[in-house]
Amino acid sequence: MRVLYGKSVASQIPDYSKIVWSRLQKANRKHFGKGMRWAQALLKDPEWKTYYQHLAGGRMSAYNAAVKDYLTNPRIGKVVTSRYNGRKGDTIKVNAGKHSDIKGVMVSIVNAQGYEIESNIAVNVNPGIWIFEAREDNPFWQNGGIVVEVTDFPGNSVKKFYAFKT
Repeated sequence: MRVLYGKSVASQIPDYSKIVWSRLQKANRKHFGKGMRWAQALLKDPEWKTYYQHLAGGRMSAYNAAVKDYLTNPRIGKVVTSRYNGRKGDTIKVNAGKHSDIKGVMVSIVNAQGYEIESNIAVNVNPGIWIFEAREDNPFWQNGGIVVEVTDFPGNSVKKFYAFKT
């Protein structure tokens, strides 16, 4: 007996004893198990439980919202490099998000040869909007680019390279 959409439903327990899991299925099941344990541990904290209840918005439980957060990678949205011209103080704007909060955005500037000129954490100025301000001059920026890495609270991260458009 289990509850589905507020109603009790009788069903048989599935028998998985004869299934041979592939390597990818095993890895996915392991990752999902880590997400379940992470959510259980996190929701013992009343502040996090309230956060995930709010995030769930009545559509799912706080537990399911926390597991979803663990299993969902952040995303990198639009990256605006038009205000970067290789000078100290120039800015790069990064839109980053997912269904929950982002922990941090790291921006690295690389020159035309692929060497890192500088790297620093962008500042969150509005929900989902992060601004990186250059601290160094980069006279060889034109054929270079940036590497943006976005990390969320569960520790998922996504990294992407963007070439400067000149």
